[in-house]
Amino acid sequence: MDEFLELSNDTVIADAQVTFIGTTKLFIENRDEDGSVRKAVCEVPGYKWESEDDFSEEEIGKIKAMIKDQELLIFSGVIL
Repeated sequence: MDEFLELSNDTVIADAQVTFIGTTKLFIENRDEDGSVRKAVCEVPGYKWESEDDFSEEEIGKIKAMIKDQELLIFSGVIL
């Protein structure tokens, strides 16, 4: 799994894409103990989630908090 930014444990932002409307889509992945990969997409700002069904509401809340804590690093990495 390629990684753009590690959030915690095995949860990473695997990629980020700037959209034509000025938002950024973050592609989030987590590898389970059995080797399967869970995925979600979060569009920021606004924290609009797509395909987050693999994660619990609690996990999404934690991921959202980690993204907010790392916003400067995430957006500087997307721009560079």
